[in-house]
Amino acid sequence: MPNNSYPKYPMRTGLPGEQDLYNKGYTLYIEHVPTSTDKKKNFVEFSAFLDGFSDAYNSNWTAENVFGRMDPIATFSETRRALSVAWVVPSSGVDQAVENLSKINKLFSFLYPLYEQRQGASTINMGPLLKVKFGNLIQNAATNGPLLGYVNGFTMDPLLEEGMFTYTNGGPLRTGGVEYLPKAVRLNFEMTVLHEHPLGFRRGTAEDKDSFYLRGGSQGFPYGNKKNNVWKTNVKPPDPPKSPAKPVDPNGPAAAGQAAVVLGSD
Repeated sequence: MPNNSYPKYPMRTGLPGEQDLYNKGYTLYIEHVPTSTDKKKNFVEFSAFLDGFSDAYNSNWTAENVFGRMDPIATFSETRRALSVAWVVPSSGVDQAVENLSKINKLFSFLYPLYEQRQGASTINMGPLLKVKFGNLIQNAATNGPLLGYVNGFTMDPLLEEGMFTYTNGGPLRTGGVEYLPKAVRLNFEMTVLHEHPLGFRRGTAEDKDSFYLRGGSQGFPYGNKKNNVWKTNVKPPDPPKSPAKPVDPNGPAAAGQAAVVLGSD
């Protein structure tokens, strides 16, 4: 699913097929929250050449062992979500290789916080939170926007088998020395998700108290489904079966009583 609702700069250096998909919104969008405002976002986008994707949900419980009890007493704590994403950044020539390195430089700068001056000293104003968007697979289920979280770092692995563009001097980076421009790079990160909407179930109204609803965002948690954006699960137990009538013993007192009633009716 393309990211059509977010600001972007059109690609002009890739091959025609890549440019077409990128400009239609088939991208991996990463935003630096501390340096973004409502009017201007500080972000970087990559073509969506994903090499790996994992979305893990883990519930944490505290177990207490009691003497003489075979099973522990478990108390629920929380359910945490963590994303792992890897993607390849290829280049069709020197110009795109330069653009890719510029994007990677910007991406790595997102690992640093926002500072402010207070009484002559620099203090952290906001940590380096990120927002990530990849179609419906990585999204805020309440707004269909980017998903908030924090990462422990990025990994950059040049694909050495693909080679590099090299310059002794006078290279496009203007460093004044030897320059290496990888033709393809593999990037990856792991992000702990911080949901911006409630999660969990709630009970229905008094007239609908046997139904429960998932508070998972209006866009459908976690991967989007506006057609069924509120999950309802009816947990009302079925009515118990009626007990069958017990057969009457023809030689018992109940049978004798029935016979007396019949005789008395004549």
